Amino acid sequence: MTVRPFHNQRNPRLPPFHQTPFPTPYPHPNVSILGTQTTQVFSLCCESVSYNLRISVRVFCIVLSIFGFVVNVVNIVAILKYKLQKEPSIFCILNLTINNTLICILVLPNTAKNTYMEDADSVTTPTCIIAGFVTFGLFGAEFFSMLLISLNRYLMFLHVGLYRKLYLNSRNLALLTIFSWAFPFTMLFMPLTNAWGSFTYKAKRFVCDPFHVMFYRIFIMLAIIICTLPVLLFCYGKILHKVLSNKKRIDVARATNVSQTAISTVSSTTKNNKDRPASGLPEKKNKERHLILSVTAIFVTYAVLYSPFIVLNLYDPEMTKVDAILHAGSTYLGWSHCVINTLVYTALNTKIKDAVRQLLKDSFAQPPFEEHSETEIPEKKKTSMHLALDSV
Repeated sequence: MTVRPFHNQRNPRLPPFHQTPFPTPYPHPNVSILGTQTTQVFSLCCESVSYNLRISVRVFCIVLSIFGFVVNVVNIVAILKYKLQKEPSIFCILNLTINNTLICILVLPNTAKNTYMEDADSVTTPTCIIAGFVTFGLFGAEFFSMLLISLNRYLMFLHVGLYRKLYLNSRNLALLTIFSWAFPFTMLFMPLTNAWGSFTYKAKRFVCDPFHVMFYRIFIMLAIIICTLPVLLFCYGKILHKVLSNKKRIDVARATNVSQTAISTVSSTTKNNKDRPASGLPEKKNKERHLILSVTAIFVTYAVLYSPFIVLNLYDPEMTKVDAILHAGSTYLGWSHCVINTLVYTALNTKIKDAVRQLLKDSFAQPPFEEHSETEIPEKKKTSMHLALDSV
């Protein structure tokens, strides 16, 4: 007698139960989270993730978590030890570094743990939902921390009065910092409570994300693009334009001054030409090159780390058009910002770089009877333009 297989009536896409490696049908319980009902979403049996991909993601997350934690903690200790956080621009970088440290502690180890889950265990549980809420909340807070840094530099260059009101006032700076953390987490309360969107486990990314609903996904991605890229372009573009225009004016004034002094007397001209370029011109040229390098590094870092993740989420949200390796690669390329951003902002800031170098020197060399005053970074009286160039 031929036995007709019994098919799953709840999801016809699933194969017959007797052909699956699991003896019993999948349950479909409801999960209560914050007073709402969230239906668990199970990955299909045919939607398996390769063993090599699991191993690659696991190793990447563990290595990045350890290395990123060490790099960020060293920066935090250096900033706090030498009290550099009193400067607003460095305080904003400290805020970004703390965000990256939390990603290394909370997000990456949890993702590595998810690689041990079998496909049958790939479910949207309350733990997974809370982990996704923390993950993408930190992701959003990182974007707003970058905005605070770019706005700080823009106002320092071009609007000194507004800069003093916002960044030199400790109360206003604290409010800006709280907003940079509170706003992204507030936006994620909508999918957390199923008001708009929902957190769903993605087996190919090993993470719960809130991009299950199309309109919410488009809203979040466009909000990230609109709030970050135009602001970065505007702020650093205006700074670069200001510096280059000042350079042209200084060059014209210097050329005019040199020509006038050359007519008056030859001896004084040769003396001035020996003195002035050695003191002022090389320093200003180095600062201009440093600024151009800073702007280029920030934009290249943004484009390389974040663009693949945003584009793939908009083009292939269900992860059916593009290979799973590309989806995982774009996700964890984005997570590598927790190390790369810290290294970039540290390398581009002279005071933080010197503080880290001094901290490492004190830790390994341990010179005897060294006073704290010798390790402090000397400060000179500079104009707002010089301070802004040093903070870039």
